[in-house]
Amino acid sequence: MIYKSKGTFSKFIMLRIIFDALSVPFIISMGYSLKFKVGWTLRNIFALHYGEIYSNAQIEPYLQNIVILVIVWTITFYFSRVYRTFSGIMPEVDEAVAVGKGILFSTVLVMALTFVFPFIPGSRFVLLYSALFAMAWLTFGRFLFMRIEASQLKKGIGTVPTVVMGAGPLGQDVVERMLLFPFLRLTYIGHIDDEEPSQTHYHLTGKLKVLGPISEFKEICLKHNVKVLFLTKEISFHLLEEIIIFCGQHNIEFNQLIDHADSLSGTVGIVDFDGLPFLTHKSLPTYHFELKLKRVFDVASSLLGLVILSPIFLTIAAMIKAVSPAGPVFYYQERVGYRGKSFWMIKFRTMIPDAEKSGPVFVSEKGEDRYIRFGQFLRKYSLDELPQLINVVKGEMSIVGPRPERPFFVDQFEKIIPHYSLRHRFPVGLTGWAQINGRSVLTRRPEHKIKYDLYYIKNWSLVFDLKIIAETLFTVIKGEEAY
Repeated sequence: MIYKSKGTFSKFIMLRIIFDALSVPFIISMGYSLKFKVGWTLRNIFALHYGEIYSNAQIEPYLQNIVILVIVWTITFYFSRVYRTFSGIMPEVDEAVAVGKGILFSTVLVMALTFVFPFIPGSRFVLLYSALFAMAWLTFGRFLFMRIEASQLKKGIGTVPTVVMGAGPLGQDVVERMLLFPFLRLTYIGHIDDEEPSQTHYHLTGKLKVLGPISEFKEICLKHNVKVLFLTKEISFHLLEEIIIFCGQHNIEFNQLIDHADSLSGTVGIVDFDGLPFLTHKSLPTYHFELKLKRVFDVASSLLGLVILSPIFLTIAAMIKAVSPAGPVFYYQERVGYRGKSFWMIKFRTMIPDAEKSGPVFVSEKGEDRYIRFGQFLRKYSLDELPQLINVVKGEMSIVGPRPERPFFVDQFEKIIPHYSLRHRFPVGLTGWAQINGRSVLTRRPEHKIKYDLYYIKNWSLVFDLKIIAETLFTVIKGEEAY
């Protein structure tokens, strides 16, 4: 669901089309140069006698029918769904993947056409080099367009004023998505509710505002020129009917959350049965071959990480023994993993020996006196988690997945949180979707954390994993919400 406003949506799509069309001559010229002019450039500019000189290769034959190439590329991009607006998590990556597919298809199509209609010379390497250069050039252009568009969206240009009726957890879930995914083009104006929420989601800290009670929803919508209204709480049928009539009269799109009880599971969807809307309850997807690919990626990346980070491992180990010689370097903690199977998770020890002799407890957010010297630093920047690469190699963990919890807390959470056990249907991870959306804050909010875990499982892909890894690096470097 992407909203359109003030022509900004179509304007940026048109800019992309124009940019691509104007780029085709440049791209073909670069492909020609990479094939035929590298040797000449190295000899005449850098005095390096390397590469072959092509005396008879001219660029004119490649450009005389450039209009045909522009048309082929543009049409292929259109049918490859390159010219659409991307939203969600790190949309730059999704757009780059779409552009890559469009370039691949258009290059193959041009090569095929040249066998029948020789409208350009038959050098396949020129087209190959052009495609490689196009990957970098068009992706760079898309990145700039997306940054410019994002800056406008943050200023409210091209967005739709939106309010949410209900400031509870579900209402905050809606606003959280609006803030995380600005390309939905929804500007959060505020909540309409009769009371302030007792707890605020991490991403809404300092941003949540209640505009007034539900009884004043008409005045609030008119005052703020609201165009989209989300309803996320139970109300009377009479009030619901009043809202529907009001929104219809004032051209406000009204969206009602129709399933409260099972929204947590992430398994609820809507199907259109010949024009009749039905709720559908499906189990979380099961992955078979995909998990094997994930395992290959895990082993390769963790082994590489262990080799590259070995000097850091030795440094941290020496530091721990120097400041706390009475205890071990590594700390082993029992965790619940894939399919509910327990394993011993490895960490660098950051606390004094026997720090949990009285039983499992969460780290205090108000300050800890159990840390060894430098222990809090290791924890803040997640350096204590690095030995879990060994757990990944052993097959007990994945690089990305729901964060494994201790059996003591799992037993508690399963009694009070519906669907909590579903998170164990996927390999647990060193980092995860929840970890880049609150880190330690969500440790004390398992009922909120489970929403991120189930969202991740439902929407998993290798590209999603790569996005989470990239976001994790930024989150860890900034040391956000870690204690």
